[in-house]
Amino acid sequence: MARGIGYMASSSLETSMNNKEIIPSHSSTPIGRYSFYKFSFMNDQKCTIKVNDETVIYLRENQGFTIDHFDCPIHSFKISEDGITYNWIGAYNVG
Repeated sequence: MARGIGYMASSSLETSMNNKEIIPSHSSTPIGRYSFYKFSFMNDQKCTIKVNDETVIYLRENQGFTIDHFDCPIHSFKISEDGITYNWIGAYNVG
């Protein structure tokens, strides 16, 4: 497995907007966004997330969601509801 390039995270507690992409864009990748091989999301309220534009998952309040290098990388992550406070952190590769 290739090693990662770096880490990225929310700079503070953030508040969701309906279906807004939270994975930052990156112009030199085929999909136009970073790809995280490790990713952790922490939610303060119950919410529904959509991972990689296909998998919909319900999270209880403070449940969170985490993947590591054994799981499918994340290149898209959206929260379906407005007003959910959250933060995230990830380790990424580009390419």
